[in-house]
Amino acid sequence: MVCWATAEWLRSPFHVLRVYLLYVHDWWQRSRRGQVVPSGRAGVETVPGQLGIGLGISDSAVGCWLIFLREVRRPRLWRGSTARFGSVTVGDHVINLEHIVVSIADILKDYDAESPSYRDYEPGIGPLDEPRLCKRIAEQLSVKGLHGQEVKASFSRSSHPDLAIEFTDSRSENWALEIKLARPFGNNGKPSTPWLGRLLDPYSRSLLIDARLLAGRDPKKSLEVPFRNKAVVAIGYEHDPPKVNLDKVFSAFEVLAQHLFRITLGERVVETRSGLVHSEHQTVRCAGWQVLDDVA
Repeated sequence: MVCWATAEWLRSPFHVLRVYLLYVHDWWQRSRRGQVVPSGRAGVETVPGQLGIGLGISDSAVGCWLIFLREVRRPRLWRGSTARFGSVTVGDHVINLEHIVVSIADILKDYDAESPSYRDYEPGIGPLDEPRLCKRIAEQLSVKGLHGQEVKASFSRSSHPDLAIEFTDSRSENWALEIKLARPFGNNGKPSTPWLGRLLDPYSRSLLIDARLLAGRDPKKSLEVPFRNKAVVAIGYEHDPPKVNLDKVFSAFEVLAQHLFRITLGERVVETRSGLVHSEHQTVRCAGWQVLDDVA
């Protein structure tokens, strides 16, 4: 009876997720206390400055769980998959998520060059909150267009999606974008405790929950208007060179979205812009995934 109960506990995806998040929390707390954590690889250790999450995936207890989630293929749990990102055709132009992510990265880089200020923080886009950045992105897309096409982009603070893009020549070819920020460090250079939850928290409003919403798997919420194309975008900040490698966090998001929530994601599209004016938020990385369909 005990063996059966234990097996059933391990089979539940949410218990696996809970264990994974506990590992992340434990690693984060030990790193903040300044402890050096053995990596499990001969002759290699992880310094506190990497804050645990910046580790190579196979080098940590967190990584062991990620590999477990990625490699074990029980039919009952692991139904997610990765597909190539889709595209839309407007006139003679083929437009896909890569064009959108490139445009967002360019807009953020240009905005940073203006040294925008927010409260009493250092100038730069790093300290700006999500609504301010989304509003700027929507304004610039509407002015500059997207891949040679005129678009109407709108930002909504209170409803879904965060950013809606419609093409002037073909309104049926629209995009719904949900955007989240990832700032491992604050304006003063100290670790920002809640930043990881903005991407991976399975209960509160996070990029993971946004992907679930766009895939039509949220029983309580849905998009007010149907969209032909849907995507989630993470805007993250790193040092140069990085103290926390956001690629590992992006990989964790893919594993959790695909294997726990069974969401089919397009290939990861990443654009990086360096040389930002802020002393801590020196590089901005925009990562996007198209939510292709609802996998039953």
